[in-house]
Amino acid sequence: MKIIDKMIPIAIYAIETSELIKNGKIPSEFKSYISSFGAASMQSGLLAALAFYHSETEAGKKRKKVMNVIYKVLEKSNDDYKDTAYDNLFLYAKHNKEKLAEIKADIMNAAVAVKLAMRTFEFDKNN
Repeated sequence: MKIIDKMIPIAIYAIETSELIKNGKIPSEFKSYISSFGAASMQSGLLAALAFYHSETEAGKKRKKVMNVIYKVLEKSNDDYKDTAYDNLFLYAKHNKEKLAEIKADIMNAAVAVKLAMRTFEFDKNN
């Protein structure tokens, strides 16, 4: 839990500087994206969930915004994710399969921090 506590201020900054904020609020659909990510990872596996969240469909492009915030939290809180050759979580995990269990734990911690940080923002139910 201490790891997540340290990540929450980083997550707030990552959200504030992301594409999630629209007119000073977070569209409510992003709340469901972050909430369902953990379940998708547990049910389908990390790589399958990341692939789904990075798809190039219209909904996938929106989900990718949440993944970008999680990745930003990891970059700012964990040296393993700084200055990598990969620009998204799916590519990072795909090319580092030998440490997939560690990556999954890191991503889950960051996702929880983002989910908690999102609660400090107002949600726009109209978007």
